[in-house]
Amino acid sequence: MKSVRLIRIMSAAPQPAENASIAGKLTTTMNRAVVMGDSHGKHQLAAQILDAALDRNKDTATATELLQALAYRAELAVRAEDPAAARDALTQARALPLSEAERAELAETLAELEDIEAVLPPAAQP
Repeated sequence: MKSVRLIRIMSAAPQPAENASIAGKLTTTMNRAVVMGDSHGKHQLAAQILDAALDRNKDTATATELLQALAYRAELAVRAEDPAAARDALTQARALPLSEAERAELAETLAELEDIEAVLPPAAQP
């Protein structure tokens, strides 16, 4: 696998959402996973936290929350050199039904999916 360096830029202390009550459980847990993965370098633990949150909140999270969480999950998988998990997260992210307005709002995250896929080695053929 190619050596890849992904850089996530965030404030020193997570800022509360404009309206903290709007932030869903998945977003809150993803922010914790970001701290674990980015600040502490514990990518596998962050992935476990995020996997549990995705499973627990898949029916109640918004498409926006799911896309952002799945994009970060794919990024964590690349860091952990787990291309199968990265492809799985990318597949789930691309399967999300998004409106045109959501696609426009999430253009940067959708571009990140392309960047992540570009660094993955070719899938093994059966």
